Amino acid sequence: MRSRGLTLATAALLAGAALSAPASAAAPADPGRSASGLSDTATFNTPPGNEILTHLLDLIQNADPGSTIMFTAFRFEEPVIAQALLLASKARGVKVQLLVDGGAPEAEHEVFTQLKTALDEDGNDETWARYCRQVLGAPPYPSCQGTNAMHNKFVLFSGTKGASNVVSTGSANMRRSSGSDAWNSWYTHVGDANLYNRYAATSRTSRGWRGGPTTTTTTRR
Repeated sequence: MRSRGLTLATAALLAGAALSAPASAAAPADPGRSASGLSDTATFNTPPGNEILTHLLDLIQNADPGSTIMFTAFRFEEPVIAQALLLASKARGVKVQLLVDGGAPEAEHEVFTQLKTALDEDGNDETWARYCRQVLGAPPYPSCQGTNAMHNKFVLFSGTKGASNVVSTGSANMRRSSGSDAWNSWYTHVGDANLYNRYAATSRTSRGWRGGPTTTTTTRR
C-alpha cells in the first residue's frame, strides 16, 4: 500500500533536489505527461551542459502510470534524477527499480541512500533501490556479477511518451564530473522488444536484480 503524504525522507530528497538541480534540467513539482511521441534519438552532451540529463528527465517524467523503469548506474549522484524517479513512483505508481555499483552509496551527497530510503517507505516489492555490495553478502565485491565494477549505464522504460520497449543507454555517469561536465553521448532506441528483453534479461540475471545469490561470474569491461 502506498503511503499517504510525504515522510521526512521523501520530503528531504525532494527539497534537496530542488535546491541543487541545474535550472535547465530541474524537474517540475507536478511534471505531467507529454502527448508527443518518441523516436530513436542520439543525444550529445557539451560540457558544461545538461542535454543528457534533460533527455532522461523527459523520459522519466512521462513514464506511463503503472509502467516499469529499470535503471542501472555506476554512480548515482544527480539529485534531479532521483527526484524524478521518486515522483514517478509516488505520483503515478511507476515501478522504479534502481541498481547501482557497490561503491555508489559511499559517493558524495548520498543521493542514492536518500532515494533508497524514500522508495522503501511504501514496502512495494516491485519498487526498490539496491547496490551490489548490499545484496551479495559475501564476498564484498562491488559488482553484482563478479569481482569487477558494475559499469553499466542504461535505463529501460516499458512505456513512456507513447512508446513501449524503450532502451536508453550511453557513456554518461549520473554524477557531474563524469556526466554533465564531460563529453558524453546517449542513445535511445524505441519499440524493439527483442533489444529491450535482452537488456532486461541481462539485468535480471544479476544478484542485485534478483535480490539473492547466484553463481559468480567475471564481468567483462
